[in-house]
Amino acid sequence: MADKLDTEIGLRLRRARIAQNLTQKDVAEALRISPQAYQKYETGAVRLSLATLAKLQNVLDLPLGGLLPTLRADGSAIDSPEAAIGSSITGVRLAKAFSRLTTEQQRTLLDVAHAMRPEPSAAA
Repeated sequence: MADKLDTEIGLRLRRARIAQNLTQKDVAEALRISPQAYQKYETGAVRLSLATLAKLQNVLDLPLGGLLPTLRADGSAIDSPEAAIGSSITGVRLAKAFSRLTTEQQRTLLDVAHAMRPEPSAAA
């Protein structure tokens, strides 16, 4: 059974791979492993070595901190809203498109998003 931290790192690998428009086979070839072996990293079934993490940060163009979650005192990963957007292909595409907008366009889009689904008030 996969450790929760290994599973979280696997999810982050998947998000990063999708954001780069890479297949599991592409990443596996870059690491010189089988696609099946790489798939086990994404599911958390196999724990990554530091050497493999170092290679992955180059293949996925991602800083090591992007793969390693912040941990609570009990060792469990802290979920972040920023990471949650990458849990779907649509979310990854949205984040990628958003990053290409100007600051003014980003603010306008954020205003539209808030108007579509207002945040609950503190009094509610």
